[in-house]
This record gives sequence, C-alpha cells and structure tokens, in this order.
Amino acid sequence: MAEKAEEDEELYCICRQPYHPEDFMIECDKCSDWFHGCCVGVEEYQSNDIETYHCPNCQLIHGPLILKRRRNWHRHDYSELNDGHNAIQSGTVVFVNKLKKMKFPNSDEVVLRPKGSDLTLDWFSVNGFKKPMIIEEPAGLDLKVPPSDFTIMDVERYVGSLRELDAIDVSRQDDIKMKMREWVEYHSTLPRTKVINVISLEFSDTPLTELVEPPAVVREMDWINIHWPNKVPEDGPQRPQVQKYCLMGTQDSYTDFHVDFGGTSVWYHIIWGEKVFYLIPPTEENLLLYEQWVLSSNQSEIFFGSQVKRCYCVHVHPGNTLFIPSGWIHAVLTPKDSLVFGGNFLHVFGIELQTRVYDMEIRLGTPEKFLHPSYESLCWYAAKNYHQELLEHIQGSSCPPSYLLTGLSSLAHTLHEWTNKKESAQYHNWSIPQGIRPGTLINQLKKAIKLLKTNHKHYSSQETQFEEEEEQHGETVEPIKLRLSHGQISSYVDKKQEKEPITLKLTLPQTKRKRRKASESSEEFIEKEDKEYEDGEFVYTELVGKGDAGAIINDREDRLWKPSSKLVQKGSHTKKIKREEDYEPIKKQAKETPSVSKVKTKTVKQRLGKILGLDRTGHFLKK
Repeated sequence: MAEKAEEDEELYCICRQPYHPEDFMIECDKCSDWFHGCCVGVEEYQSNDIETYHCPNCQLIHGPLILKRRRNWHRHDYSELNDGHNAIQSGTVVFVNKLKKMKFPNSDEVVLRPKGSDLTLDWFSVNGFKKPMIIEEPAGLDLKVPPSDFTIMDVERYVGSLRELDAIDVSRQDDIKMKMREWVEYHSTLPRTKVINVISLEFSDTPLTELVEPPAVVREMDWINIHWPNKVPEDGPQRPQVQKYCLMGTQDSYTDFHVDFGGTSVWYHIIWGEKVFYLIPPTEENLLLYEQWVLSSNQSEIFFGSQVKRCYCVHVHPGNTLFIPSGWIHAVLTPKDSLVFGGNFLHVFGIELQTRVYDMEIRLGTPEKFLHPSYESLCWYAAKNYHQELLEHIQGSSCPPSYLLTGLSSLAHTLHEWTNKKESAQYHNWSIPQGIRPGTLINQLKKAIKLLKTNHKHYSSQETQFEEEEEQHGETVEPIKLRLSHGQISSYVDKKQEKEPITLKLTLPQTKRKRRKASESSEEFIEKEDKEYEDGEFVYTELVGKGDAGAIINDREDRLWKPSSKLVQKGSHTKKIKREEDYEPIKKQAKETPSVSKVKTKTVKQRLGKILGLDRTGHFLKK
C-alpha cells in the first residue's frame, strides 16, 4: 500500500521527487513545472529578484531567466517606477545614507557606564534597571564569549550547515529563509548584491552554547533560570529558548524601531564590527505613539525617531557590552560587518513594563512566532514562587523591597485579567501550568501583598525613593497638590506627574462650568448653553508629529473619525465638529432625569464622606 501511495504522488523537478513543504521550489514561467532551488541553482533569497524564470530545459529555447529591473533606490520594491512623489522607505539605500547624517542628542543623558564588577543584584536593588548601560570591558561581568577571531564559518561549524535561518532582506524589510551554508556563501562573496541581516539565531540547542554564557548578574535575575521547573509535562508549554542569540549583520543592515518581545531586557556583546543603537525611553507618551506608528498604514515611510521628543544615538564597539532595559524602543544600524552575541531575559525589576508590552503585543495582533515563547506560563511560575517568598517575609516579620511589591501587584492584576476575560480566557487558560490553581494563587498573592503593605507603613516612602520620581529618563517631574474638601475638613495629597504628553485623542476645548438656576430645568440650561457657540460649531487645531515623512497622529485621527480611511495628511489643519450632535445624548438624559445634577453631587459627597469617615452632617463617625 505504501508503494502504491508513492506511485500516486506527483513528481517534480529534474530529480523527479515529490513535493516536500520544507523544500524551496520555483515555477518555470514557460512550462509551468516546479523545480527545487537546490537542483537548479536558485536560492530562496534570490527569488524575489527574478522577473521571469526559465527552467534548464526552457532555457535552451527562451534563454536564461530575466531579473527585475531596478527603477529606484528608496522604495522596498526597487522595480517600482520613480515618479518623484513616493516617500523614502526604511532600510533602503537612500534611507541608510540619510540616517548616517542625522544628528541626535547626547546619549550620556540616559546611558550609564558602570564597571562590570559593579553590576550585582544588590546594585540593581538600589539603582533599579531603568536606563541602558554600556560596559566598556568584559572584565568583572563573568561573561563567556568566543575570541575576537571567531568567524562566520566557525558559527557554521558549531550550528550545522543545514540549520535554517530566519534572515531579513534589509532593502525590502522582508523576511526570508536561508540555510546556514547559503548564509556563509553569501557572506563570503564580494561584492554583495543585496544587504541581508541575521538577528534571530537562537543556539541553545547546539554545541555553540558551550562557548557562550550571559553575564553573571543576568544569569542570577533571569526568570527562566530562577522559576522554570526542571521537569514539565511533554504536552505542556516547554522551556523558552531566548537566552542565547547569535547576530550576524552585514554592512548597512538596519532593523527598524521595535520593543523586544514580552518587554524583555537584552544584553549584547560585540565580538567584531560595530553597532549603532537609536534609543527611545518607554514613557507613557512614547509607548502610545509607538503603538499608533505600528498601526499606521505608512509605517515604513515614517522614521519613528522623529516623532518623539528625544531619540538618543549610541555607538557600541568591539569588546563593549550593552544592556537595554524593559520596554525601550530601539532601532539598530550596522555600519560594518559584525558578529554579536546576546540574549533576552525577564526579571523582577521590570514587571510592570514587561506585562504592559506583552498586552500591547496582543492588542496589535503580533504573530505568535514573534512573541516570547511560553511567556504566560513563565509568569505563572514566577507568581507561584514569589508568593512563597512573600510568605517567608510575613512569617519572619521582614519587609520585602518596594520594587518587589510594586511589580507583583502589577503581575497579580495581569494574571487576573488573563483569567477573567471571557473572550480570551480559553487562550490564556491553556498556558496555566499543571498544579497551579489560578484563582487561588491570585487571591493569595493579593492578600500577601496587602498584608505586607499594611504591616510596613514605610513602604510608600521606600517606593518613592526607588522609583526615582524626582527624575525619570532625564526629564524633571514637578509635584502637584490635590485638595479634597468636605465641609470644614480638608487634606492634601502629593502626587507626581509627568510633563503633559502630546495628545493622541480628539480633545474638545474645556468649557466653563455654570451652575443651573433653581428655577431652570436641565433641558433649558443645556439649550441656553448651546446658543453661546456660533452657528452651533467650534474649531480646534490638530496637533501633528514632527519629521519630514509626515505625522502618524494625523493618520490616527483620520482612522478614528473615518474607520475606512487610511489617508495621511501632512502639516497642521483644522476640523469642525457640530456641537448639536455632541449634546443629543445629554439632552436625552436630561429629559429622563430632570435633577441629575443633584443626584450626582449627593453621590459624590456620600462617597467622599465614607472615605474620610464622616456622617451626612459632616461630623466624624463615632468609633
């Protein structure tokens, strides 16, 4: 039966073999037969450049294959006609040349340069892990990497010639597949016909892993090392392999702005060559802008570094080790051929940003292959172990560090969201490891956090000191005072607040609040207020982003008001909005509830009185 099945299979190529999904094949444009790339001498990464392919038999009649004709140097599709109106796209020759000439703020504002011996868990406990760091020399890091004469062919020898690589065609910003032997052949052939970059070769399962070990402090804080169990069920989530990467970049390679998956932090060590990193702090404003940029229809035409207040440029040279914290948005340029080893890791000092980035990835619909593997399972294992740690603090009457309680509060909230959203609970529940009861663990974790915060009143002052609220990513923060009053009682609460960010939403001008007269109905009051707007309209000026490529904010606004539109306009412009439409829901509510103002005010007073411990008359409740 097996032999008969094989006979029924259709055979292809000059080798007369059946189709296999892992083999690259190309179709002849004349005879329509399919051929294995390895049999006819065509690599997969070369296929995008072929306009018309002729197989060996058809070449005798129709001549050799025909390549696409280059018509521009600034578009991903270089065969696209250059009419002078198309914007420059990222990764192209013109883009890279312009990027090299751009000026950026001094990176010393945000990049720390400690000694390798300084980086310990105690150091991070005191200073946190919020800013990038460059360690000039590997001494003191307890880092293990190959020597400076390690070559691409050495990499092939350790990982295998048939190892499949996920590479990037830089000028097209397109993913391609290559075998390791194909990569070595491409890398050693000069001049190169195109720029290809390899940034995702994870080699933990190869002999190369014996030559590389992350810095000691990374090994000590990495959640995979700390929390992932030695034995897990074979049918469940498996141990993530994200700790050891080999990055092989050719000259003028460019990786556009991104946040490392799952909000992981990353370490890079340059063996030879050079890297240029363009770093953007993960402020609330910048992360919102980044999310809108990713969703914009012309993302490749916008240099994200020009859309934010500050984008820093830092050069990393051979022997340097770079640490990038959770959530930092960054792009990478390779000025010369380079070999880099690095790895990603989750840790306790960045829990809030880690979970936020992961939630953003889910909202953006990031393909699973670009997500952190077994991310949610790792978070459950971490929560279980940290709960035990909190119990030890409770039993010993000791106070855990403030960053731990803050981070675990965020983690508990995230776990609760994963298990309580009906639309996605099934997806999230699959990641819960065996032996963990999610509801029980979340409740126990929350109770332990609350108890420790209550028992140690100085927690809040520790938290303020650790988070360095006086200065965040180089920007000063001014405190404001909020006054809460009820009768003769008032109290002041200090609260830190960032500088006002760029508005990403449609924001209507604030109108003066006027009291309604006792003799005036709600409907009469609203109609009276409507008349104060000329012709029932008002005008607002839209804020647009910076940069030559246009503004992502405009694109976001247009899609907000016109979901079917993808048009992006440049410069500032105005829009008119009918006030009558805005007030229709309010008028309807006013008719149904004539005294809505009184009801609302009474509710607020009752709630505030309950918080301050007052009765309805404004006096303290008797205990």
